[in-house]
Amino acid sequence: MKVKDYFKEHKWIIPVAIAAGVLIITAIVIAVYSSGHFAKGTKVNGIDVSGMSVKQLQKRIGEYSINVKERKIDEKSRDESFFEETIKGSDIGLAVGDAQPLYDILKGQGFIKFFVGDKKDYEISHTLSYDKDLLAKEVSALKGASATDGTEAVSASIAEYTEGKGYEIVSEQQGDILDEQATCEVIEKAVASLKESVDLSKEKAYKKPEFTSESDVLKDAVETLNRYVGTKITYQFGDDTVVLDGTRINKWIKIKKDNTVKLRRNKVEKFVQELHRKYDTVFTNRKFKTAYGDTVTVYGGDYGWWMNTVKET
Repeated sequence: MKVKDYFKEHKWIIPVAIAAGVLIITAIVIAVYSSGHFAKGTKVNGIDVSGMSVKQLQKRIGEYSINVKERKIDEKSRDESFFEETIKGSDIGLAVGDAQPLYDILKGQGFIKFFVGDKKDYEISHTLSYDKDLLAKEVSALKGASATDGTEAVSASIAEYTEGKGYEIVSEQQGDILDEQATCEVIEKAVASLKESVDLSKEKAYKKPEFTSESDVLKDAVETLNRYVGTKITYQFGDDTVVLDGTRINKWIKIKKDNTVKLRRNKVEKFVQELHRKYDTVFTNRKFKTAYGDTVTVYGGDYGWWMNTVKET
């Protein structure tokens, strides 16, 4: 049988051969393409490299920049606003470090994983390299790093004594001056995974108040203060009544810079001495009116009111 006649009788062979050829060529193209491109879902140290070649990743890194969101607080109104600055990867010397581990990942993925995907985050060292000194310089150049133009954070404090309320904590106020070390750490972490932006307020990269309303030292101080001013002592001297309570005691208290509390002993002693001088009658001279209408003076004598000032203090 002639070849021509054979193909006439088996017409299906040609389209099948063509289809098979197309499939083979397609498979070869895909195999070649997949050998140089990461499978869908592939991450390297948190960086999504799906469908990229190593050169494309290097290009992306070369063009990389990160938007840094910062806050601004009005010193008087304490109103909060936000603005952004940009740090370029090229400004901090960002580049692919050792590329060989990336090629090793591509080699390990192969043709099948390229189709089905490889939802894996590969952890390899030295993927990215950058100059930490240059990064620190860029952070120092951020507007939020300027203490001159910034608003300082204000620590929580203890309000002055109020009759009927005692002492209360005044809440802290956040500032807008960056903690440069914390900021560097936040940006380093973001750059390591090529994040496009970072919010320094959410990442708590600002200088913090020394004391907050949740600080134990403040809570303890207020508890101690209110225990002092919550004291009430009533002295009865004949027809005279003297009440010692918070309205007087609060003036005897000193709150130190570290928010610890001190009761001024000299103030307490002064109060006791005043009572002693005014109301103690023992050993003092007394005048009496006799039944005859005359006034006589009795000198001294170990009877009358006497206050133990040491014990009372």
